[in-house]
Amino acid sequence: MPAIQPGLPDNPAGFDELLNQALAQHPELKNAEKRVAIAEQQLAAAKAAHLPRADAYVSYGSDSKDLAFSSNRDNVSAGVMVEVDVFSGFATQEKIRKAEHELTAAQETVRQTRLRIENQLKSAQLGLQQALHRAEVSDAAVRAAEEALRLVNEQRRAGVVTVTRYLEAEVARDRARNRQIGARYDALRAEADLKQAIGFWQ
Repeated sequence: MPAIQPGLPDNPAGFDELLNQALAQHPELKNAEKRVAIAEQQLAAAKAAHLPRADAYVSYGSDSKDLAFSSNRDNVSAGVMVEVDVFSGFATQEKIRKAEHELTAAQETVRQTRLRIENQLKSAQLGLQQALHRAEVSDAAVRAAEEALRLVNEQRRAGVVTVTRYLEAEVARDRARNRQIGARYDALRAEADLKQAIGFWQ
């Protein structure tokens, strides 16, 4: 009685489709992109230090000792006060340079992460395709070994071949089945590697 074989995964999708999935959901890439967004905000904040700061104000006062409201004696003033840093000892320039450096580093991390994901994806896709091919070959080998055993068994019953030849055919069939099991588990491992490269399991 043949052992129950694990099912084979489906053939992988095209590389472009897999890459789009990975770029849309891979946790490492998402984290790298978040660092870029933060670095962009920090750079914008550093550059904003050069801009003038404006504050609006409104004040109310009264010339009367009587606290009752009177439009004749009340004073209301309003205005806008603008502050500009004339010289900050180059501290602002240094903050901008540092923020620019951090943004460049974050962008480079995104680029390197994307390249690594692409390479892992290509390798995993190829690995699954090869594993599926080996599994198909092992399936064909099992069918051939089982047919050979059936024929040898018929010949043994007819007294044409020896028991030794039958046992050899049976051993060959069992070896083919073992290789088939191994090939199917290899295909499942290759599928897991592909899912990890896409970013399903991180």
